Amino acid sequence: VDLLQESPQAGLTCDELGIPSIVAQHFRENDATGVEGWIEMLEAASIQPSSICYSMVIDAHAENQDSKRAERWNEAFRRAGAAKLDGSSYGTIIGACAMQGDAQGAQQWFDTLEKAGVDPDADIYKSMIKAFAQAGDPVGAAKWFSDMEQKGLPVTEELFE
Repeated sequence: VDLLQESPQAGLTCDELGIPSIVAQHFRENDATGVEGWIEMLEAASIQPSSICYSMVIDAHAENQDSKRAERWNEAFRRAGAAKLDGSSYGTIIGACAMQGDAQGAQQWFDTLEKAGVDPDADIYKSMIKAFAQAGDPVGAAKWFSDMEQKGLPVTEELFE
């Protein structure tokens, strides 16, 4: 931790300190709190977390089906201007919404993805279908299925599992 406090004066970056490797270890252990803790320590030491670190904290919370915390970190990532979010980051949050049956949240994130100019892939459409199905909205799920087909995205058997 002393190294973190001295790093800004030395001009060391998050990546140069090897922080993504530490954060990745917490991620592999499904320790969302540990991932979050390291990012908070970096921020407290005035060191800009890398986009990899932000992606891991978003993914960790999404894996734990905590879409609200994933969304909060996504917003922090955006505010920090670390990097532009990619389809994978949006897909992770939409997937977390889907696991919770939060069709409205998934829809909001899909709209945000489109406004950002990110082209949704088949996995994002599958998450949208799942979100609406889990929410008990078969008409909404069918609409997303139709949209997926119209875009020419692959429909695989796993969609029906």
